Amino acid sequence: MKNIYIAVGNTAEHSGYIEERDADDVWRNGNEHGWTNQDVTGAYGFILAECETRKEAQKELDSFLECDSVEKGTYCYTHNPHA
Repeated sequence: MKNIYIAVGNTAEHSGYIEERDADDVWRNGNEHGWTNQDVTGAYGFILAECETRKEAQKELDSFLECDSVEKGTYCYTHNPHA
């Protein structure tokens, strides 16, 4: 068992999370019941990075979640106050 940490982002919502998965259990022809990227990301997410530690994955996610929408006067679903 080799765990990997996957940083997942959602551009539309500007959100994300980290998933821990067994790299040896990924789907392939010899393991048709393994996990897939779609299982990890859901319908609207994408993989930002696959990392060996949670700390590395968190760094990638934090970088993705940096947002200057308030300063620029643009809209961000997650980071602007909802009226």
